[in-house]
Amino acid sequence: MKKFLKHYWLIIFLAFLASLIISIFLIQKRIEEEPLKREDLLLIPYPKFKEYQLTTPLAFNNLSKNLNELPQEGLVYEIENPSFPEQKAIEIAQKFNFKDNPQFRDFNNKIYYEWDDLGKNLSINLTDGEFNFTNKNPNLQTLSITLPDINQIESLVKSILEEKGLLPTGEFSLIIKDKSYLQLFDYEYGTTNNPQEAFAIQVELQYELKKIKFLENGIIILIGDKSEILKLDYQSIFKKAKTLDSYPLKNREEIIKNLNSLNSINYFKIINDYELTAEPQNINKVDLNKIELIYLKTELPQSYLQPVFFISGQAVLNDDRVAEIGIYLPAIKDDYLLK
Repeated sequence: MKKFLKHYWLIIFLAFLASLIISIFLIQKRIEEEPLKREDLLLIPYPKFKEYQLTTPLAFNNLSKNLNELPQEGLVYEIENPSFPEQKAIEIAQKFNFKDNPQFRDFNNKIYYEWDDLGKNLSINLTDGEFNFTNKNPNLQTLSITLPDINQIESLVKSILEEKGLLPTGEFSLIIKDKSYLQLFDYEYGTTNNPQEAFAIQVELQYELKKIKFLENGIIILIGDKSEILKLDYQSIFKKAKTLDSYPLKNREEIIKNLNSLNSINYFKIINDYELTAEPQNINKVDLNKIELIYLKTELPQSYLQPVFFISGQAVLNDDRVAEIGIYLPAIKDDYLLK
């Protein structure tokens, strides 16, 4: 034995040293991949989303390549839900040249002020901080219409919102989500690539918070002849957002585990803008291929704003129509969510 150790001690020592280094590396790697739970973080209520039940299995093989580039932490905010006080509603109406007293309406426990004057109407939802303005301008003949330059529409729209006191404050901002020319088709309208056929430019704006965008909450404005506002659908963002803390987010394995247990989707929009009327069995094929971190203003009042993974893709219906679909997956690790 002594003779063996004399001849091979160096090999044994090097093998022991290599084993020790590998063990330290594996322990460190495990610590990095599975951080300890932070006991100081407040538990956040699990968000509630609208659901469409599915009988078709979710396919997400094309999603795998995007799961390794996700952030490991995300900010949670304490928020105050939007609303309009009475005086703010009156000021908005005055900026749209409504001078008379509004009509009062109480619908589904929400308070509305409404004006209708000379083909223009305005309905303000004071409870949720939303309003819809429509200008029923009869002069929509494209031969006599002068529209602004669509490439400069962003500055025009933001100047309109600023003049009416509707730009967000604090860390919130607005970005252009989409812009397009609109063409009349009898009593309906649709998009066109030809500005000579257009009666208006439609601009969709999206809220952002520190470069993370909001879904299902924004502003749509139609600009017509000589930059006149034909329509404005406005949704307020939160009155305030105070940083609560940074929370650890789900990793690749946790996301896949959650997806394997789902039998529903949360977002459904048929490409031609029809509402969801199809039953779940009419969805023939589902393919999820994109994931991004977003924020979401839910239909129910919320006390916290938390990051959400929006996992999106396409669905094919039995009648071959194609729909955009998506899943809202709470991004925070389940350990920090109250169910």
